[in-house]
Amino acid sequence: ANYCMMSHALFGGSAQTAKNKNLVEFRAGKMDLHSNGYVYPDKRKGLAYVHQSQDGLTHFCWKNRESGSVEDDLIIFPDDTEFKKISQCTSGRVYLLKFRDGKKIFLWLQEPNASKDDSLCKKVNESLNKPSGSTSSVPTTGESVRQGRSGTRTHGGASFPTNAADMQEFLSGLSGSGFNVNQAELLNLLTMGMNYQNA
Repeated sequence: ANYCMMSHALFGGSAQTAKNKNLVEFRAGKMDLHSNGYVYPDKRKGLAYVHQSQDGLTHFCWKNRESGSVEDDLIIFPDDTEFKKISQCTSGRVYLLKFRDGKKIFLWLQEPNASKDDSLCKKVNESLNKPSGSTSSVPTTGESVRQGRSGTRTHGGASFPTNAADMQEFLSGLSGSGFNVNQAELLNLLTMGMNYQNA
């Protein structure tokens, strides 16, 4: 599955983040996974944080502390991720944000006090998987339906595909779930919803 790098223009970007208090934040750099299977540190200073947007969705973000630009803004669903220490790495404090579908994001902690790493890890997992006051819900009409996925738009807690391939995948997911629906009628309804959102 693809995860959406949120558009600042569409969802408010960093201006919205400034209004909301982060659930957890910590200094961390990115790591790049190379074809040899090893991860290498990106030397830039960074800030990773979890926050809830006004629509109740939980976001995991990474911001370049030197430029101030938010480079990653991912929508996270409860129990879809795990944040854990990579104990095999002995040369630094490397952590992994692992998604249920296999996607991986590696970070190296830049916090000065390593004694707080375990409690930080626990707090990140709690913020991602059990956010307080969360009003978002994951659609249950098929595994192919995901809010915030690349090629989708969210509105009122529902996910609407914005291109033909994602629309077909969405409709297939509905048909395979025992949900009795005429695909032509559903396609017409979803298209009307997308046109409403674009207005």
